[in-house]
Amino acid sequence: MKIVGPSLGGILVASFNSDIVLIVEAFCFIFTTIILSFVHLPNIRNTSIEKVQEKKKYKDELQEGIKHIYNNTILSTAIVLSALSLFIIFLCDGLLVILSKQIGFNEAAFGIFVSLIGFGSLISSFVIG
Repeated sequence: MKIVGPSLGGILVASFNSDIVLIVEAFCFIFTTIILSFVHLPNIRNTSIEKVQEKKKYKDELQEGIKHIYNNTILSTAIVLSALSLFIIFLCDGLLVILSKQIGFNEAAFGIFVSLIGFGSLISSFVIG
């Protein structure tokens, strides 16, 4: 969504008032809510005893998973580095707005700019494998 969404949003903001774009987004959320209301979820009934056993089982599995991550240095290092890199990426995404204003981008150019970042990420993931 980081390819089509930002460029479409930039074009809409450049073509129309930003208030209209927010109204369109609100209608999209309402439409999505209506569609999701038709999704059938199976009815799951748990007695209180089953709920207590399920909570204990969940806690045991969670503790086991945390111990496994803690004891596996490769896995714990990968998780920490992934968390740090995602933190930096999202921090830079927020700063791109300030940078684009300093450069003089309008809304459409900023949308295309963010779309190109998403497209580059997609291409690099295919190249890297």
